[in-house]
Amino acid sequence: MRIPLPAAPPPGRGARRGADLRFAREHLAPWIRRRLTGRPSGDGRPAKRPELLP
Repeated sequence: MRIPLPAAPPPGRGARRGADLRFAREHLAPWIRRRLTGRPSGDGRPAKRPELLP
C-alpha cells in the first residue's frame, strides 16, 4: 500500500518572482529582440540535412 506524500507548500513570492525573471531573461527577451529586428529564429542554424537525398 502506498501512502501519498503530504502536499508541498506553495512557492514563496520571491521564488515565483525569480522564476518569472529567469523566464523573461532566457526566453522572452530574445523573442522580443528577434521580432523587433525581423530576424527569424532559425537564422544562423545549420540545416538538418544540408544535401538533397532521395
